[in-house]
Amino acid sequence: MLSCLVVSLSLSTGVHAREKHARALQVPSSVRGFVGGESHDAYRFHGARGEHVGIRLASLRASAEGAEMIVSDSPTFGDAEPALGGTLSEDGAAWDGTLRRSGWLYIYVVAHPSAHYRLTIEHAARH
Repeated sequence: MLSCLVVSLSLSTGVHAREKHARALQVPSSVRGFVGGESHDAYRFHGARGEHVGIRLASLRASAEGAEMIVSDSPTFGDAEPALGGTLSEDGAAWDGTLRRSGWLYIYVVAHPSAHYRLTIEHAARH
């Protein structure tokens, strides 16, 4: 479901504007949000090569589906492919990985029909 959503949606603005659209977060941090319908929330964080990061997404209220995320190197939601170096859980609610390069990593949160959520980013133990 999520892969179809990522492929089917695209943004019509320039790359520079898309990068600014994603809310910048620090590691560690935790944010709450609400997303639903045909929209998505976008976050980004800057990491260093070799850094171990864990990302958790929790739905805060009971819903039929809950929220899901994709972690990507792409600043564009419509071009988002899973980031290398990490593993996304089957339910789309947890990502653990070692960053393969220094730079921005993007997190896109979606839900159908909608979800209140908490997104947490933290340094993870080495595997």
